[in-house]
Amino acid sequence: MKQGIFRAISLSILVLGLITSCVSPNGGTSAPARETADPSLPAGNNGVPRIAVILPVAENHDNPMADDVMIGINRLAREFDGTIHGREETVEFGGEADFTILETAGLDDTQSNIDALTEEIRALDPGRYDLVFGAGFHYHDPLRVLAGEVPGTRFVVVDSYGGSETEDNYLILQFSTANAAFLAGVVAAERFPGEPLGFIGGMDIPLINDEFRDGFLAGVEYMDQRSGVRTDVIVDYTDSFGDYDAGYDLADRMFDRGVKCIYQAAGASGYGALDAARDRDLWVIGVDIDQGLQMALREMPYRHILSSTVKKWGNGVYLVGKEYLTEGKLPRGLQIVGLAEDCTDLVVNPYNALVLGDQLDTIEELKSIFIADEEPPFVSSTASSSSPSTTARPAVWKTLQDKPAVEILTVTVNDPILSPGVPAHYGAMIREAMSTEFHKIGLYRVIDNEQVDRLLAEISFSLDGVSEENTRLEMGRLVAAEAIVFVNIGEVGERVNIDCKLVDVETGLMIAAARETYTNFENVLDNLAPLIRELGN
Repeated sequence: MKQGIFRAISLSILVLGLITSCVSPNGGTSAPARETADPSLPAGNNGVPRIAVILPVAENHDNPMADDVMIGINRLAREFDGTIHGREETVEFGGEADFTILETAGLDDTQSNIDALTEEIRALDPGRYDLVFGAGFHYHDPLRVLAGEVPGTRFVVVDSYGGSETEDNYLILQFSTANAAFLAGVVAAERFPGEPLGFIGGMDIPLINDEFRDGFLAGVEYMDQRSGVRTDVIVDYTDSFGDYDAGYDLADRMFDRGVKCIYQAAGASGYGALDAARDRDLWVIGVDIDQGLQMALREMPYRHILSSTVKKWGNGVYLVGKEYLTEGKLPRGLQIVGLAEDCTDLVVNPYNALVLGDQLDTIEELKSIFIADEEPPFVSSTASSSSPSTTARPAVWKTLQDKPAVEILTVTVNDPILSPGVPAHYGAMIREAMSTEFHKIGLYRVIDNEQVDRLLAEISFSLDGVSEENTRLEMGRLVAAEAIVFVNIGEVGERVNIDCKLVDVETGLMIAAARETYTNFENVLDNLAPLIRELGN
């Protein structure tokens, strides 16, 4: 080892659960010069653009980053009237674009694994598609090889780092976390002024040092200059991204040296650091996904996780896919997205917002600086904020980052109201079926109702004397929902009527409504998806 001195959740659903999703991009740009491209949109089957998305297989589909990619793909499919094939079912919004979800194994970067993964993707016949996304750094080399073999297909590797590629049809989508890491350093130093802090990296390599370590150190130094104190940061590495024990032991030793908060960028090794902070009743900042929310939703301790720097894969895929479907072309080589494009962030969720308190103002102040593509007002002697440099495509990105025609909402689904004579178990079954359909569509990550009830119980509130609808709206606010679906179920003879309305939790105003009549109750359970999609549109 080496050593040296609110609304972040955009959506929640309360059927059987709570859901999270991404928000619309809204910022500047970092991109290389554009290639000279085809003058027209890509021609797929009968002129329909064909896009494939390759995801790594995960046990029980428990892969938050892949789920985020699916949110981006669903945004594209809805906005461009497309159809999504794969995973659990076909989801059809129209026939103007075709999206296919493919899965492969292989999540390490050994040469044998790279070769096997290349063969596995080659067997999927990527030449059938106009554009192929590979979600994760492990697709970097396989897609680069295949780009040389299949010049008529454009390949995009999501969240890889660096590399000067020569293929005109190969794009690296790099997520710069430097500004989010800067915010992590600011938050840690502001919360513990003059107290020792720690940084744990998985390996001593440029990806970790340039993006995470140096950004964190720069944020600490910025806050030291702002507050007039000196903060020491202990930097060390686990020398592995998959060694839980190494992460735990290293964090434990840092805490022994008086460290109050650790920022970890160590992959699976970092979960050891998270648990060490929990056991010592100290603080840690997570990486890549909202690890505090992840722990809370899995009924695990989470109050020791101050925040997380996150990569929003779905937003990056959405931006690249929208440029392709709009312009009919893509840049080549390396494209950098970050906080300004809403593709990385330091998260605020319902569970850390109260802890951060006045620090929320500092976070928003500095975010606005980064989004404006400016540098923080200081000169660092030991670290760089590594803010992505401005490049030559602001007009393109501004167009792409306009609010999409169809906005993804975070929703809770209320217990259905049953008309007289409707058996009580109908309501529970409808709630469960709706939850399943939301999950199948791929727009939401669903958590069961028991977990939501537990989370709500942890947030003390009194609603005595408040109307039923207002009670539900208040519950929606407390679980960070943006909207609630109110459901009414009635029977007329053998027919079943389902009425839904989507209500904004802040204003109480109705956003949308949908109604469907079914021949019988079994028909309801089999055909809820169109009703849910109608409500979303």
